[in-house]
Amino acid sequence: QLLLRIGITEVKVSSDNCLNAPLLAVIRESGIKTIISRGMHDENCHSVGQNTWMVCTSEYPCPPESVRLSAKRFIQAGTTNWGFSDHTIGSTAAALAMGMGARVFEKHFRPAPIGKNVPAEFWACTPVELKEYFDTLKTAWIMLGEGLPAVTDAEMKLREELNAG
Repeated sequence: QLLLRIGITEVKVSSDNCLNAPLLAVIRESGIKTIISRGMHDENCHSVGQNTWMVCTSEYPCPPESVRLSAKRFIQAGTTNWGFSDHTIGSTAAALAMGMGARVFEKHFRPAPIGKNVPAEFWACTPVELKEYFDTLKTAWIMLGEGLPAVTDAEMKLREELNAG
């Protein structure tokens, strides 16, 4: 209720709250956009309206064999609005998720190196690592490209050079 009073327009529901009926009822009644992580749960997660479903494995860190990006096919059949709640180390899984159609990303980070007042979440990335993570996603987005396959300017020039002789 506090978050609604201060005017949030979107809320993230963690996978441990995916079946929290009282919380989901408040969110549903508010009409705000919702991001729901599916880690720890199967198809029994409840829709609350305008959802972005997140593929998620609640292991910290999540080893490659547990990522299961193919689980996307179980998320609200036909939805184009899905994301990846990334608990892996690095950005490989996120780049793959983007190639599969994910458009919303979540990555845990810690504000400073592990120390006296910082939890020992060694799997959470530092601010520098978080920047690298999103730089990788920006590059992946560029690599996906848009539209139909077309000959690039560089390919056209090379083709002309090869055909000139």
